Order: sequence, then structure tokens, then C-alpha cells
Amino acid sequence: MHVMNFDSNDRQVNLLLRWFFWGVAPLVLVSCNSEDPSSDVTLFTYNASDGIRSLDPGKATDLESMWVVDQLYEGLLELDAELQVQPALAESWSVSDDGLIYAFRLRSNARFHNGKRVTAADVAASFDRLRDAREALPGRWVLGDLKDDGIQTIRDDSLQLHLSRPQPVFPGLLATPQASVVFQGGRVGEPDTDDLGSGPFMLQGWIPETAMVLHRHPQYWMRDST
Repeated sequence: MHVMNFDSNDRQVNLLLRWFFWGVAPLVLVSCNSEDPSSDVTLFTYNASDGIRSLDPGKATDLESMWVVDQLYEGLLELDAELQVQPALAESWSVSDDGLIYAFRLRSNARFHNGKRVTAADVAASFDRLRDAREALPGRWVLGDLKDDGIQTIRDDSLQLHLSRPQPVFPGLLATPQASVVFQGGRVGEPDTDDLGSGPFMLQGWIPETAMVLHRHPQYWMRDST
């Protein structure tokens, strides 16, 4: 791991991409120390043991891809260091006594990388895409217990998920990378797609099998943690 400070932002990133093209294949996380784009940036360089195969959450089955998806995207829930389920895009959630209905309230300050607010409609579109048989996404199994008509948007900031049977581990499944929320209507997982996620880092550049550069998401709801 190398932590480096630079005076310029985009210029250094472009240089890094050129250098990495000639034989080094790292993932670089760029974190600005202030809101001033001309301020110093901190670089964390991570050398992947294998190539990143996809940035599509529904197609992320290998560890390298899932790790990157976790930086770019976020789900309703997440796991902490003790593998306990915690709120993520959903600031709160509840489950009915029979274990069949999960209700979620979204954070009002959760934003996609394009600046748009994360809404219940985005969650519904993401889950509909994930379980669409025509998409044939490997990650669709995480929503296997969701009813065919089991997604109900209540308001922009709230929704309910209706299960066909009680599933105690359902919150944990929603914390997997495959259940990440994606901005509806975008082209998911392509090298030039940089604004569909709401995770702590944004895609700045990607040369498949060579290098990837991620920038800190300035509107991330838990910004101080990045």
C-alpha cells in the first residue's frame, strides 16, 4: 500500500493511467482532503490479484469485482466489521410479525454520483432488473424469496418488500454487492459509465485488465468516513 500526496488532481490521475498502462494493474482510490479540487489528494493503491471482470453488481461473482462494486455502489443495508446488518441507503427498516413484509425508509441525503437523489423507484428498478430472467444475472438468487409483485413503492423515500415465505437471512442478502442500488435507466457495468452508483467512490477511469482509478464521492451521505 502506498499513500502519496499530489498538488494537482486530474493531471496526476491521467499520468497514473499512462504509467499503469505499461505493466502495473492496480486499483487507485483518490480521496480529496477538502472540497477544494486544487487541494492535496491522498492515493491508496491496491494491486488486484486478478482482473476486474465486471462493474455490474448483478454480475459480480468474483472477489475482485465484488470489492470494486462495494466502492462504487451501495445497497439498502450493509454488514459491519462484525458481520452485523446495519443501515446503508435505508436509514431504518422494520419487518412484520409474520416475517413477510420488510419496510424501508431511505436517507434524504443519499445521492448518486450524478447528483440525483436515491429514490424508492431506483430501488424498485434495480431489483426488477436483478431478478429479470431475460437479464440472466448470476446475482438474482439473492431476491429469490421476493414475490413477483413484491416491490411496493410508498413514497420517494419509502418502500416495502413482500416475501413469499419468511426468510430470516433476507436482511443479510440485501447487504450483498449483488443487491446494490443502481440509478435507473443507465448502462450498467460499462467502462465509460461513471455515475450510476451511490457508493463512497466514483469511477474516474478504467482500462480493463490494466488499471482503474476511483475518486471520492463528494456527496456521499457518510462523507467523513471516506
